[in-house]
Amino acid sequence: MRLLLAGLLLSGCGPVCTAVTNLAASRLCVPDGGAAANQALALTAETCDGCGVSTAACTTSVSDSTVTVLLTGQRCTMTGACPALCQLTQTRCDVGPLDAGTYTFAGAATGTLVVVPSGGATSCANGIP
Repeated sequence: MRLLLAGLLLSGCGPVCTAVTNLAASRLCVPDGGAAANQALALTAETCDGCGVSTAACTTSVSDSTVTVLLTGQRCTMTGACPALCQLTQTRCDVGPLDAGTYTFAGAATGTLVVVPSGGATSCANGIP
């Protein structure tokens, strides 16, 4: 009996977590008035984490006029009932310099991003409103 108990203690009886690569953003902050062309851009993705799900990172890729946003994190097993609440998590999404134009989001985010030739911003002024 003691060996079984010691084995359970050493094996870590905690939650089991797995990586997830398909989390969806509930909102994505883009600069008001357009993003600055030819400069690195930082967007902010907001996710509803909770009940064993947490967001860890955001990556982006650009192909033609599409910016694909990928949010990754982990999903852990939970014991008992989960409350119908979530923790709003903001994650920075770095995008490389873009040419002036209109871009469509794909992946974890939807919507469009306007990149202006001059006078644009390189991040959201106040995060997610």
